[in-house]
Amino acid sequence: DRRDVVVENVITLNLAEVWVGLGRLDLADDLCAKALEQAQRRGDHLTAAGALKVRAAIERQRGALDKSIATLRIAIYEAEGAEDRLLHAEMLRELGEISRAVGNSGAARSAFREAVNAFEVVGASQEIAEIQAELDPAMAPIRLPSMRPAFAAMAANASDHDAARSWPFSLM
Repeated sequence: DRRDVVVENVITLNLAEVWVGLGRLDLADDLCAKALEQAQRRGDHLTAAGALKVRAAIERQRGALDKSIATLRIAIYEAEGAEDRLLHAEMLRELGEISRAVGNSGAARSAFREAVNAFEVVGASQEIAEIQAELDPAMAPIRLPSMRPAFAAMAANASDHDAARSWPFSLM
């Protein structure tokens, strides 16, 4: 069923984004490639755009900034006419991240502001707060300690059930 494949691709891309956040770029890239291939085979431009957005983030983190910009441009082209405002906002945010990595702070601020406006339309308050904190660190809300090391440890020891049960307590 086509809907099952679409749902599977959404889950695959969400998992790929988690791996990107944990710095496991090879795993993220494999999942992204799988989702992109299936989307292209079905002519699903929206899922293809989402996969390309994730791939652009992977390339950015690997330092392939020119390639990342080119990939994001293709993602934007794929998403044209799809009317997915959340994806559009996420792509603007990624453009800000890439622009910052390239050293173009003006373009980064502009992309981040556009992303905030787009996130406001869809009511994504968490994303708005994160971007605003990056734009003006003095106005940033108090941040809790990063959970990334705990998630990385869990992912590295995925078969270790004791670590999975006790990970929240390792933060204390």
